[in-house]
Amino acid sequence: MSIGVIWNLFSVIVRLALGGILLWAGLSKMQRPYEFLEAVNRYSLLAPQGVILISALLPWIEVMVGLCLLIGLLTGGALVGCMLLSAVFIVAQSSALWRGLLIPCGCSGGDSYGTEIIDHMTIARSCFMLLAAAAVYIHFLTRGLKVDARSTRIAI
Repeated sequence: MSIGVIWNLFSVIVRLALGGILLWAGLSKMQRPYEFLEAVNRYSLLAPQGVILISALLPWIEVMVGLCLLIGLLTGGALVGCMLLSAVFIVAQSSALWRGLLIPCGCSGGDSYGTEIIDHMTIARSCFMLLAAAAVYIHFLTRGLKVDARSTRIAI
């Protein structure tokens, strides 16, 4: 198996994993919208109108980006979206940690609304998502990688 085939396979696996994470996170937030609204508000970064807007739109954006990554539609744009989301999460989480806020991250619903307090590992997970998406995107650009549904090299 050549290195190119291994990279292609790795890129598809990472793309599917990122898509699954974002889809799950978005759907979890949609199931508990009021808890997510409160989680966004606890960051103390936005005016009340901004909190409402972000808490209403972010889950839908995560679901759309996640679905695009999972089905291989608009893959390049979805990878950029994943990188942008991760960068926003890193900034918000770092700001909360730097300001000494002991708040839950609100990352993916469930326990993240109550017991998962932002720490260095929370930020590290967001950094890992950003780096993983960037690696696949760079490979996508530089190698002409076919990581979308129309790929003839790797059928998923």
